[in-house]
Formats: sequence, C-alpha cells, structure tokens
Amino acid sequence: MEFNQDFKIIKGDTLTLKLIETCVGDDKVIPFYYYEIYLNSISSTIGKISIRIGYNEHSYINGNVGYEIDEPFRGNGYAKITVMMT
Repeated sequence: MEFNQDFKIIKGDTLTLKLIETCVGDDKVIPFYYYEIYLNSISSTIGKISIRIGYNEHSYINGNVGYEIDEPFRGNGYAKITVMMT
C-alpha cells in the first residue's frame, strides 16, 4: 500500500494533526495513519488519532477512527473537531 503524502499534516482552525506513523497492515491489521493532535493556541500535543483504511472484522466492531484526548483537555469538544477534520 502507498500512503498519500498530502496527509502528513492536516491543519484546522483549532487543531493540527501531525503524522507520526503509518502501517501497511497484514492479514489481521488493516492499514492506518496515526497522528498526534496539537492544539494550535498552545502548540501542544493533546492526544492521538488513528485512521484505519479499509475493512475487516476489527473495523466492523471498532470502526475506522480511534482517538484519545489527554485527560487535562477532555470536555472541550476536541475529539469532535478532530474527527470532522479527517
């Protein structure tokens, strides 16, 4: 699989996603992009998001987007903004 290089940095008004890893997958893991989530106003990492490309049993159960927002930043709607950016 070839990953699109246009997605190394995805910048929005509030948040920026910076690519930290890609995985081509195997017979159990589908390919994915893995990003750190930055809050633009403080240039600090506030969490991570993975975007899985394709379909398998795991994605059927867990979906194609997984994210985590660090505890001090929860409750501000950043996960919603992040998912809408991707």
